[in-house]
Amino acid sequence: MDNVMTFTIGKCLQTALLVTPLTVLVGWGMGVDGMTLVFGGFEIVSLFTTMILLNFLLGGLERVTWLQGTLLLADWGLITLAAYFTTPT
Repeated sequence: MDNVMTFTIGKCLQTALLVTPLTVLVGWGMGVDGMTLVFGGFEIVSLFTTMILLNFLLGGLERVTWLQGTLLLADWGLITLAAYFTTPT
């Protein structure tokens, strides 16, 4: 289980570290204004709280239950709702 979680989280981070800069570079190449790698406070706080929750829930890794997965999905849902109701700056 330790290897599964390590590879899963590692692949997600590798994908995020490739896709985000690549999207910005493609946007710059297409002449889209406003494409930067500058993240606002909401993105930083949501990423930080998600990493803290993930570390807390999956820190032991002896046994992962459906409740832990449900809590991670609830975190995703709360971030989605917060992003919907947050006014753009």
